[in-house]
Amino acid sequence: MTMRQTEKMVSLDPQALTAEQKAKPKRRYMRAVDAREYLGGVSSSAFWSWVQQGRLAPGKRLSSHFVVWDVEDLDRFVRESEDASEPSKTWGQNNIEELIAKKKAVQALEDCEGGDAA
Repeated sequence: MTMRQTEKMVSLDPQALTAEQKAKPKRRYMRAVDAREYLGGVSSSAFWSWVQQGRLAPGKRLSSHFVVWDVEDLDRFVRESEDASEPSKTWGQNNIEELIAKKKAVQALEDCEGGDAA
């Protein structure tokens, strides 16, 4: 076995990960239907309208019919929506304040659950 092959084997060993690699958060991706639900159950037309307008990241195309969104991008979209002083009327019939309230409620529940575990 060559030195290079040995290095590859070591790099695949999960116990050989550095502290930095272990601390690095894993990205979570979801398809459009799941991303819409994650954003509070928004309609398909509103979701795709946001993508077309550039308000929401376009997602990553993995194949011709498979596009995923990074949860970090979705969270950034919600944060930016919270920061907006006047939500745009072009966002469809969905109430952005309701979306923000749902996201805050989910975050509060996660914070409570995290506090109980500690």
